[in-house]
Amino acid sequence: MTTTAVSLLAVIAAATAIMAIAQLLLMLVMQRTALTLVKSVQEFQRDVQPILDQARHAAADAARVASIAARQAERMDVMLTTVTARVDETLSAVHRIVAGPVTQSAAVWAGLRAVLAMLADRRRGEGDTPEDEDALFVG
Repeated sequence: MTTTAVSLLAVIAAATAIMAIAQLLLMLVMQRTALTLVKSVQEFQRDVQPILDQARHAAADAARVASIAARQAERMDVMLTTVTARVDETLSAVHRIVAGPVTQSAAVWAGLRAVLAMLADRRRGEGDTPEDEDALFVG
């Protein structure tokens, strides 16, 4: 081998060694970066975890409140339906109880008024006489 070949071979060996050292340094930097990233992610998880727990609790509370509100709305609907039906029944009963006697008493009062009017007409002498009938005849 000539000196040129040996020198080229030495240059190749040195370049390979430099590349190997550069790759090792790059791997060390990447490892250090990965560890820093892992620490950052863990710290982020530790900081965010209480917020996530609070959000879960708030969602559970909201679901419980919504469930209670739905049940109360159903109870209110049943209660209003029952109250409305009972008010209708009560009004019907009151109408039956009051309307019958009122109608009957109105008829009795109308009859009494007619009797009193007739008696008053007779006292005044305005009873039905044949002369009065001739005066009303048109013919």
